[in-house]
Amino acid sequence: MSKYLKLFLLTALSCGLIATSINAKEDDSDQTEEEEDQEIVNQLTLPSVVPSTISSGIESNTLIQLSSSGINSSAAAALGTANLRLITSKLSGTAAERSAQLKTYVDVIDAYSNADNTQRSGRRAINSTADLSTIVNSTVTNLSADHITTLGALSVENMGTFASDGIANIDNFTTRVDVTSAMLGTSISLIDTTNLDSVISNLHSSLDGDSLTALKSLEKSHMTTLVGSGDKKIDLTASFDASIIKSSVKKFATKAEVTVTFAKKAGGDNLSGIDLGAIATQIHSSLDDDHLNALQNLSVEHMDAMMPDASTLANGLDVSHIAHVATKAEVVLEFAKASAGTTKLNDDGTINFGTSFTTANMKDFVTTVHTHITEDMTKSIALYDPEHMNTLVPTGGTMDQSELEHFGTKAQVGATYFKADMTEAERRATALSVSAKVNTMDKDMTTSFKKIVDHSSDMNFADIVGTVSIENIHHAGAKAKKTSTFIGSGASVAELKQLATNLEADVAHLETLAVMDQTSLVSTYAGVPINNATSDENKHKADAVHHSGVDPAKLGEYTPEMLKALAESTPEEKADIKAGKKDPKDHANEKHIAGTKNSDNADIDTAVKAVKTDAKAIGAAYDTLAGVGGFQAALESSIKVAESILTDRTVSNNAQLGTNLNADSLASNGYNAELIRILAKYGALGSKGSTLSEAVLGADFKAFDRSINLRDKLQTNTSSYQQFLTELGARSLNADKTGNNIFSVKTSNINLSPGANITFNASSEIDYSNILSKGDRRIAVIGAAKDMTIKGNLNIKNSNTEENGVLVLGAASDLYFRSADNSPTASADYGGNPGVVSITNEGANLALGSEKSMQLVNVSIKTGGNLAIGTLNDLKIGTSTAQQNTLSVGNNLNSDPDNLYLYAHNLIQINGLEITGRVDDVYMEAITINLRNVTFPSTAEVTLRSRDGLLNTGSSAFSNPTPGYVNMENVKHKGILNDAATPVPVALDKLTHFHDGGAGKIYSKVTLPNGTPAIQVKKF
Repeated sequence: MSKYLKLFLLTALSCGLIATSINAKEDDSDQTEEEEDQEIVNQLTLPSVVPSTISSGIESNTLIQLSSSGINSSAAAALGTANLRLITSKLSGTAAERSAQLKTYVDVIDAYSNADNTQRSGRRAINSTADLSTIVNSTVTNLSADHITTLGALSVENMGTFASDGIANIDNFTTRVDVTSAMLGTSISLIDTTNLDSVISNLHSSLDGDSLTALKSLEKSHMTTLVGSGDKKIDLTASFDASIIKSSVKKFATKAEVTVTFAKKAGGDNLSGIDLGAIATQIHSSLDDDHLNALQNLSVEHMDAMMPDASTLANGLDVSHIAHVATKAEVVLEFAKASAGTTKLNDDGTINFGTSFTTANMKDFVTTVHTHITEDMTKSIALYDPEHMNTLVPTGGTMDQSELEHFGTKAQVGATYFKADMTEAERRATALSVSAKVNTMDKDMTTSFKKIVDHSSDMNFADIVGTVSIENIHHAGAKAKKTSTFIGSGASVAELKQLATNLEADVAHLETLAVMDQTSLVSTYAGVPINNATSDENKHKADAVHHSGVDPAKLGEYTPEMLKALAESTPEEKADIKAGKKDPKDHANEKHIAGTKNSDNADIDTAVKAVKTDAKAIGAAYDTLAGVGGFQAALESSIKVAESILTDRTVSNNAQLGTNLNADSLASNGYNAELIRILAKYGALGSKGSTLSEAVLGADFKAFDRSINLRDKLQTNTSSYQQFLTELGARSLNADKTGNNIFSVKTSNINLSPGANITFNASSEIDYSNILSKGDRRIAVIGAAKDMTIKGNLNIKNSNTEENGVLVLGAASDLYFRSADNSPTASADYGGNPGVVSITNEGANLALGSEKSMQLVNVSIKTGGNLAIGTLNDLKIGTSTAQQNTLSVGNNLNSDPDNLYLYAHNLIQINGLEITGRVDDVYMEAITINLRNVTFPSTAEVTLRSRDGLLNTGSSAFSNPTPGYVNMENVKHKGILNDAATPVPVALDKLTHFHDGGAGKIYSKVTLPNGTPAIQVKKF
């Protein structure tokens, strides 16, 4: 029926229009506006009975356009002939296009006329009481063809949303239309009514006064540039959720604000000569999401306050200017969040500071950051993500000049650890590690760094950091502290750099400098020539001031010997001196008189004296064995061996390792048998030295009443020595192991690099390519007669990847990582969650051993072949908080998969361990094995051997272990999965995952491809 009515209306209307057109031409001036209005109403409401065709000549007629646009008579009457004619004068294109444009204009006028009563909008109810003349004139004047095209896709209600601030602010309306067009583009016609309503409503509410002011300065093409394309496009159609729309619009508007703010700064508020398109392109390409997340929390006033001045921009805007401003905004935001104590977000993605952080606070923060964060700082800060920046922000977000410069300098020091060719993933990982470490630097350190780089453009942060590892960043801070004290003393830049380099090797001194008060440090070195700054005497001065509380002004009263005595005092003695219980001078003199001038290594002195004294008692036997050269020559040779074994060594490279000794060559000197006796007797070979020596060398050695010939005692291969493991306090190997030729290595192929206490500096690198070369099986031992300490990352190079050799790092007493105290509660090196210390062995097999307990806290060990770790006491890996432990074997792809062996006489306790690499077997043995948060590889055949060979699982198995058992809590094997649609490894449960046949007969239900159980629990 509606089709017939429409046809009837059109045909009737056409006849009436012919007459109207003729009358208008004949006497247009005689008809009043009211009469014209009434005539239009009549023509629309009183159809003619004579149908006729609408010719092309009258298609442009207002009434035809009104009719075909769907505009009713009341709307036409309300507008009046003059307004209608004004509107039609703006129309263009085909009849259909003109008709659509007319409808859009009338809808806009409808929306504005009902701005105070939006319920009337869109109901063909133009409010005739509104100031229609103003509305029509303003609409016709301000709406472009592009606006009309965009508005044609909107409802009158949508238009009313944009028109809510009245016709006087129609420039706001047109700007919102331009934003809609730029952000939606051609997709606007594809959005359904509900979603489009959501877009319009949330877009409107997101554009505040700052945004609109900025956007009015831009053309739609500039806006389209800021919207972007491809992966960087701000896509309003991705989701119609209100918060996502608001967030997207806020980011777009922020880019617009930044664009116009830069443009105004460059043009002095005059944009006439500014290429806004070029600036918009640079802003879009330079700002990432982190930048925008920060900038959108700032007002245009705040942005303007952080802009470079016009003279800086005189040669044009470049990415460095944009990055500087954006990174400063990130700094402001991270301090603001910390200050307010909130990260709660508003719907548009900005931070909801509530009442805890005011606009005035933000203005102060912006001013402080702009004043004190330099472009050099922001270049470094930009390497960190917001969460990493937040790590560097002081607690509470306190912002003053000192805190801000402390923050910026920490970032600059940390920047020296980033590599130029990093991938994004590598950058993020580095930023995470570096931010945590550099945050431990105190203000004395960062102030010293800043003082140095401010002193000369020829010095930079890397000059001071040198090769200090990030794990030992406090050493770099210590270097900066001492080096900075010589600025102003007349020292040259070259001398300052050389001092920083010289300090790096002296770890003990750096530890003191790191914790020493800078004021005291400056006083300590006042007047000291820089070329003498690292002398023992001057290092002892710092130790005396910090550890013994000596007044720097009174250092002149102490002789070098007294200072040395204070430095060599025990920590307890130093604490008593500092507490006033002892006078430092009296104590120093007592130590000096007591013989502190003796050899630095008392063990060597004692052992050498013993060699000489005891050797005289059997001089006749020595004379017989000495042969050519006599007793004295052989004795001196033995003493040299003693000195080699009992010398403390600090190692960064091969040159600092001890003399390479060979078992065969040692046996050729008869006096070395007596040397072994004496070294063992005086405890220089560890607590088991005497017992083991007597067992290996026999009754003649034990009697100590005659000399023996080592050559006669030396066995040709190592298999003969397996029997003596029990003498060390270890359990004996099974007979099949003792007789297996895999344990047989020619003793002539065993080399030892000895020392008393051996310390590997952080980032040490040694090369064993020559010693562990291809061919026969070989063993190389770096052996400490006392303790071995691995302070930081250790890289062991070897061009030979064949599995014919093993490198042993062994200590007759303790093997430490980081420092010589492995108690998790006693040292910052082991407490909390310290950075990872790694050992990387490029060769095949690696073994670590000690007599006493071994504690691995966040230790990563990687080797090309097998890995064995053993101790005659307890082996502990990880703590409740430090669980970044990794053991990786079989990383040499030229070999078969390899094995991991862990042995402890008493207890293996592991909390947090990932086993990786090409793993074949994992073997653990101890009286009690206590495991939590351990994951075994899917390929591994796991054998867990305890005293009783019984298994305990469950949530309290680790915290309340059963002695003699294997106790497992949250232990997984990647070959034992759950039954989910996507199977994953599960925590092992005794009842669910094991066959329990009693002691020594417990094995997993899941087997490996070769048919063996994935896990077996056995008894000794």
